Amino acid sequence: EQGTLEHKMKAAEAEYAGKAEQRRLLDSELAELTDIEARRRAEIQSAEGTLLRIGEREVGALAKEALLEERDAGLRERESRLRTREEAVGKRDSQVRALEAVLLAREKVVQER
Repeated sequence: EQGTLEHKMKAAEAEYAGKAEQRRLLDSELAELTDIEARRRAEIQSAEGTLLRIGEREVGALAKEALLEERDAGLRERESRLRTREEAVGKRDSQVRALEAVLLAREKVVQER
């Protein structure tokens, strides 16, 4: 009976030691997984920050592009108005030259008389 009891005690101690080792291995694995998770979270936060900065730059670039398009449209409109004015001035100039020619012709006729 004493031998059986000692045998049972040794078996229980071995089982306890095995479970303690298993527990230590699981704790170690859990710590490793926790570290991996923390690194992944840091990588994700960094990537999110990068995406936000990229998004802000893209929004800024789009806003700048919209402003440039608006300016271009304004410049095209001004250019069109200037061409219209130049055409009107050109017509007036030709009318003035025609009137000057008529006046010169009349003046010649008057001088000849």
